[in-house]
Amino acid sequence: MPDDLDLMQLAASGELLATVDGVAYRAASMVFADDGGVPRIYCRHADWPTTPAARLFATSRELAELAEITERHAAEVVRLSRRVAELERQLARPAETPVQNQERMFRAQQAAQPPPPDPVSCPDCRAAFKNERALRMHQQRAHLGMQTQTAKAPLAQFVEPLGWHCAALGCHGAHARDLHDTAFCTLHAQRQIANGVELMKEM
Repeated sequence: MPDDLDLMQLAASGELLATVDGVAYRAASMVFADDGGVPRIYCRHADWPTTPAARLFATSRELAELAEITERHAAEVVRLSRRVAELERQLARPAETPVQNQERMFRAQQAAQPPPPDPVSCPDCRAAFKNERALRMHQQRAHLGMQTQTAKAPLAQFVEPLGWHCAALGCHGAHARDLHDTAFCTLHAQRQIANGVELMKEM
């Protein structure tokens, strides 16, 4: 057994290097067994692969490698099982119609768009609008036109001391005369502008 080897055995089995003056010089590579006590000669290095300790070590290493490979294969089996289950669930679901596909794509596009801005209100009439552009259009159409008409409103003057009557047919009141068209009073001059119809004048 390797445990029974001693220096005599190793010397006898060593490689002869030279013989000088009747002395043989041999080289031997040894394996020592060290269990925490005094190391002892276990075997020659050349004999190590065939020893029980070497075979036991090789077996334990192979078992560790097999355990690692088995663990990897088990994880792969679990992953493939989950994938198969997912594919089966997808196949079990009814096929999506073209209309449903378009609706789903439309909902995805709507979700990707930013939310609409908060509505804004007109400072003059408190009306609500969806954005600043709509508010500006409203102000130009509604309030700017009213301001322009107000700015162009006819200036009135008092009735002349000798008496003055509006040239509009049927107007017999002594109303204030319009300075833009002195033939009409301020009441009928404004109606002409509003209706776009020229009132008849008295001959």
